[in-house]
Amino acid sequence: MSRSSTTILSSPTMTGQRTWFREDQSGNNIELLNQDQTVAGNSSFTLVSYNILAQLYAKHLQVSDPKICDWEQRKERLYQELMSYQADIICLQEMDLYRKYWQSMMKDEGFDSSYVEKTGKRNGCGTFWKRDRFEQVNVLELHLEELENYIEKEELGNEKRFARRDAANLTLLKDLQTGKLLLIVNNHLAWDPAYPEVKLCQMFYILQVAHQWLKKVCQKQGQHHNSINDINSVVSVILCGDYNSLPDSEVYDLITKGRAQIPGKEIKFNKNSELVCDGVENVKSSTHSSHHSHSSKQYLLNPFTPAKSAYFEIYGKEPKFTNYTSTFYGTLDYVFTFNFDWKHGLNTEISLKHIENEDQLKQQHAPQQLQVTDVLGEISLEQAQEFSFIPSLIFPSDHIAHCVKFSWISHNF
Repeated sequence: MSRSSTTILSSPTMTGQRTWFREDQSGNNIELLNQDQTVAGNSSFTLVSYNILAQLYAKHLQVSDPKICDWEQRKERLYQELMSYQADIICLQEMDLYRKYWQSMMKDEGFDSSYVEKTGKRNGCGTFWKRDRFEQVNVLELHLEELENYIEKEELGNEKRFARRDAANLTLLKDLQTGKLLLIVNNHLAWDPAYPEVKLCQMFYILQVAHQWLKKVCQKQGQHHNSINDINSVVSVILCGDYNSLPDSEVYDLITKGRAQIPGKEIKFNKNSELVCDGVENVKSSTHSSHHSHSSKQYLLNPFTPAKSAYFEIYGKEPKFTNYTSTFYGTLDYVFTFNFDWKHGLNTEISLKHIENEDQLKQQHAPQQLQVTDVLGEISLEQAQEFSFIPSLIFPSDHIAHCVKFSWISHNF
């Protein structure tokens, strides 16, 4: 896909001259002069996903100007930036001061919210939605240190790498304008690049829990109606957050390809756990040695339909970076969409072990309900480097917000 930029949209907050893009009918992405040109109407909504940099970390950064990390000034820049997106759903990671600031401030702006705090830490994942557009159906707090309970004890030994205190926030919403159900999975995975297997297992755990929980909640919802056909068969899922994983990572493969090989040695999962047993695949392969020995590759499976990220849908690639610090820059943040057919079983009991190609995979699943229509483009390296790195007086976090417009697609189920 080609990309050309001549006209730039500056937000009212001076959050760095970013352009809205949309894919046209020929498959090329086109730029939009302003937000008013993006898709609007009852069938569309806007979502923002943003690691806002916890103040407890920001205050220790060595920055060129103390105003950059001063909370009273930084919170105003964050507020102005978030409001400029005119979003219907906002997912924040690394959010501290939820009860002291964010909950009441966003309530005054018309948002209801849910929040999951990391165990023993002072930040977490907060999800906000416009109360005149969505209503909460159910919420699940997911603490990722619980992953340790699904791994054999002898496998763990004295290691605590699977007990990392990260979190995910699962919020099931109902769109008041369309009646459709929408699950928002707002997550923040482990940061340490030395443990890719931990991040992969965390993502696998989130997907497995979300899949099983959503099925139970929808079945319960159906029991409260006179007819099971009174509620939608297909539930859309938006998976967003800070994955701390690059586009060439196992985490990215799990989401976009449907399965990923566990790096390093094999992990012994608890075989008695229904949660993980159907999602682990061990594949034996012969080596070419004279002894005809066998090696085993271990894969984790995604229970949802593999999906491209929202930015990839429009750009044909991921942004150059979503995180820019004094020592690193790269893409760590994504927004993905899945669909879940809880009633017809089209996307609930399928094993990728028996799927031979992508066309066969597509035939197995219900039609997508959500379409990505517009994305807010990336910033340039020059913008990020204006103050050496971010956060800066223009960009209030060390991450760049993802802003995506979605539109519901009409199907008869």
